[in-house]
Amino acid sequence: MKLRKFFGVVLSAVLLTGCATTVSYKVDRPADLDLNGARSIAIESVIVPSYSRYSSNGDDTRVAQFIEDSLSRRISQGGYYTVYTARDRRANADVYFDAEIIVFEVNDSSRQVRVENPNYVPLKPGEKRVEKRGSNINTTEKYIYETRYSRKIHFVMRYSFINGINDKTIATKQCEFTKTSSEKDNKSDLPTPLDLLRYDINGFVDDVLYAIQPYQETCSVTLLEDETKNDDLKQADKLADKGQLVESYRIYKRVYDETGYFVAGYNAALLQLALGNLSQAKSEMTAVYNASGDKRARDYIDHIDQEIQSAQRLQKQDAARR
Repeated sequence: MKLRKFFGVVLSAVLLTGCATTVSYKVDRPADLDLNGARSIAIESVIVPSYSRYSSNGDDTRVAQFIEDSLSRRISQGGYYTVYTARDRRANADVYFDAEIIVFEVNDSSRQVRVENPNYVPLKPGEKRVEKRGSNINTTEKYIYETRYSRKIHFVMRYSFINGINDKTIATKQCEFTKTSSEKDNKSDLPTPLDLLRYDINGFVDDVLYAIQPYQETCSVTLLEDETKNDDLKQADKLADKGQLVESYRIYKRVYDETGYFVAGYNAALLQLALGNLSQAKSEMTAVYNASGDKRARDYIDHIDQEIQSAQRLQKQDAARR
């Protein structure tokens, strides 16, 4: 399962006025696409355009092959699917990944740059310059012009996920990259189109993985600061900071039950969210909201509802594969 770093509960940073301890926790997320319990996927050959301006030397084909190989390798490493490639011919996969490069344009450009002449020799007062015959070294000009080269690529690819049983399209998407190299003194030093696109293609592969298989996301909640300086709540905050969330929760909950203090009840509910007890988190946050009417609690109830929906979707995806 992939790990996606995402401090998802930005809500707390925006809405809460106090600042105490931030608690990070991991959440299992469903795949972005519902693939009907698929267990195998075939990565078909990426189609390259016949009209490509830069296809004569095979750069578009090398980019296409890199995409195929990267997808096959990364999906296989995840262990979530059996992966077939174009070399396996038309395998009987549950899902097919089809892609076509629809734009592949590479343009090289150059410009003249005024630079200081490293060979320039200034004259002393009254001295006349004498050039050595046969020398190609320019010593008379303080500034000279040199050529700088750069390469720009515009890349667009359309791709689809196809149901292997009925050949219906599950989803069609498009990725687009425009990259420009740094300037080089020599045209031969310019990066290849693949080298220019490599970073973005790796990011694209990450997006495909998020689309087809569950992943982990790192989220965080920020506990409210206790302005009353209650000793028990100080201890609860220290425990939360050390990652002892259950022990911290018990103290916050006890103080809330005894006093009805909003901060204690709010933090207790947040810790239940961090512990993954979503129904209990919603129940406790709802009780805190009903007692206080505080909008911060209301907003977190909406967030917890979203978390519950995400967890239910993950359960359905897992059940479909059994």
